[in-house]
Amino acid sequence: MGARGRSILVAGAIIAGLVGVEGCSTRPLRSRDGGGAGATGTGGAGASGTGCGVDGARMELIGSPLLVLDNPPVDGNLYTTLLWTGQEYLFVWRIYNGDGVLMQRIDASGQGVGGNLRVRAYENACDLAWGGSRLAAAWTREKGATTDLMFQTFDGFGRPMIDAVVLRSSPDIVIDGGVTYGPRIVSIEGGFAIAWSEGQVMVATVDPDGKLLHEPVAAGSRVSGTPELSVTAWANRIVVGFVDNRPVVPGSPGSVAFANTFTGDLTPLGDVSLDGEAQGGLAQVVATGGGFLTLWAHGALPDTRVRIAHLDPTGSDVAIGEMAPPVTGSYRYLSPAAWNRDHLVVVWDGGSAGETGLKLSRYATNGERQGASIDVPTASPATRLYVVAHDGTVGFTWSEEVAGGYTVYFQQARSCP
Repeated sequence: MGARGRSILVAGAIIAGLVGVEGCSTRPLRSRDGGGAGATGTGGAGASGTGCGVDGARMELIGSPLLVLDNPPVDGNLYTTLLWTGQEYLFVWRIYNGDGVLMQRIDASGQGVGGNLRVRAYENACDLAWGGSRLAAAWTREKGATTDLMFQTFDGFGRPMIDAVVLRSSPDIVIDGGVTYGPRIVSIEGGFAIAWSEGQVMVATVDPDGKLLHEPVAAGSRVSGTPELSVTAWANRIVVGFVDNRPVVPGSPGSVAFANTFTGDLTPLGDVSLDGEAQGGLAQVVATGGGFLTLWAHGALPDTRVRIAHLDPTGSDVAIGEMAPPVTGSYRYLSPAAWNRDHLVVVWDGGSAGETGLKLSRYATNGERQGASIDVPTASPATRLYVVAHDGTVGFTWSEEVAGGYTVYFQQARSCP
């Protein structure tokens, strides 16, 4: 998903005409009971849960999937993000080289609110975070022989709160269509933390007005190539996770999964090597409210397993376990796991070519599954998994592709108890 996509061919035909929002889709959102557009959603139709009345820890789906994007065939990759603001969800999407970065509001009950809102023009990778009652975006801008790392904030309707700010310029900043290689952004107290690749993995903090709080620092010095990045934060701590393709010992097999922990002022705390036989790809980091988790793929296919590391707030005390099925195989794109009060929630696809359906599961921090997984049917293979959690409720999105077109669905679930 991180690879640069192809140029769009029919953008004008699919994103024109929304009243008051130039260049956005006019297609109405379908309600979870199949209303709105007068048609029943295909992917995920019929999803159901067994209910919280069953004894033991488990998950329960809330209602039916909501169709949030129905995009006809295009010649360009789709990138999606799901955020929780404390009051509602924001689904943000863009198509490589397309019209712009677009946003759809979804209320706390899982119903769509209004139509698509255009946040800003398209410019390469763009990651987003919500914090301090505003939406923050970090992206890269090509400028001759150099690349600018950009930052801007918006309100909950996608309206700019500040002008775009150049945080840093360098010929070494990686440019890509997807955000897996950075920049990645997360909310922190008093601003935001951003991680990106610039010959090595870099981290900086910025206030809501676009002023650097602290000068950028390197998250370790061991990068071989351009790793996929993940960043999270909690209680004056920032953690960056990535897999370095450089073997631990020259000639040895495998890559290395790392988790790097910093204080809010970017003082390095922990620089932990988690696995010398990691599979190249994403190492997702998740804040738990008392520490941090890192999830990554271990070993070579077809025997790849997903490992989970529990780090204390200093990033130095680490306990490593293995995720129970169905979370196995290569780590999924882009954010399939989220912390939900006292457990981890993961949405996972089947992993085989042509296989449909998703599994929603909850886990302890040692990788032990809590209760049975829930089946979420899909009409086509599901990708682009994104999960957020709040107050015991989970919201997640996935995409399905048919003949070059994209559909994206949103589903809610709750944890029981």
